[in-house]
Amino acid sequence: MSDKLFESLETLAKDSKLTLMEYLANRAEYVRFFSYGSNMNKEKFKADMEKAEKDLKLKLSKNEKAKLELDKLSKKRVLVNFKRGLSNESEQYGLAFSICFSLNSRVGGICHNVHVSVLPAFLKKEGLHSSKGTPSYKLITVRVSGENQKVLTLLGLKPKSPIDLARQKILDALEYVNKSIAGAEEFHVGCSDMVRVKKILDEMKNKGET
Repeated sequence: MSDKLFESLETLAKDSKLTLMEYLANRAEYVRFFSYGSNMNKEKFKADMEKAEKDLKLKLSKNEKAKLELDKLSKKRVLVNFKRGLSNESEQYGLAFSICFSLNSRVGGICHNVHVSVLPAFLKKEGLHSSKGTPSYKLITVRVSGENQKVLTLLGLKPKSPIDLARQKILDALEYVNKSIAGAEEFHVGCSDMVRVKKILDEMKNKGET
């Protein structure tokens, strides 16, 4: 385990740290992750990872920098018995998607690899560090159709309703949702629930303009 990864693990909340360490015990090079929000947007994913890498001052080779992007093994997947909602507080966008248990519901997303060399950057960008208070998400493992083993995903820890959003944060949340929808459509992932959320935010924005 690299020093950067060890340092990153030490900043995680206890439950996320234990989940990740148990998962890494059986994997030498990467973790497999189920993403159901804006991580499906390839351009945004790459930009966010590059920013997190720069903030952490990681020194990567040219080949390692390529691992900041979604790779060819990113696949459309469905998580069953969960539903998605724009329900978790986000510092940047006001709100971000999270999931919760819901019998017989389905969440469309992608499973992709995160190489261990860039895992610290990924954990940072996903709001998992607890050094500055409560983390935004925690890691859990789930079974996803089409995957041979359990994969990691995120569960929101800061519930918030769209009705609590200030004017600027409504616009920020719309930007986030639009990027999430664009990414889902690129992977041909079902996102009718996202489109419904977009309509709600559009209505909130229009009311604020009148």
